Amino acid sequence: MLKKLSRSLFCAVVYVFSSGLLIISLLVSIRITALWDEVTSAQHIVDELKEENTRLTNEYESSISLEEIENYATTQLGMCRCTNEQIEYIVLK
Repeated sequence: MLKKLSRSLFCAVVYVFSSGLLIISLLVSIRITALWDEVTSAQHIVDELKEENTRLTNEYESSISLEEIENYATTQLGMCRCTNEQIEYIVLK
């Protein structure tokens, strides 16, 4: 009788332990799925920001024109191009 009770108790403990492990593994799986969704969402945001950065960089670079800078320097600042006599070359070894 004691052996039968001991065996039944052992089976019950194994069943509870197995059920607990199953529940924990399901909860971990749910958490991993939630985190993966967050990573995917964050990656989507990063991709959008990279595209916007590229667009803004191109827009910025195209807004700066050397002709406009030269025109502003000559008309507004009174600057003029250097003559050959004003240029000095430095020889580096």
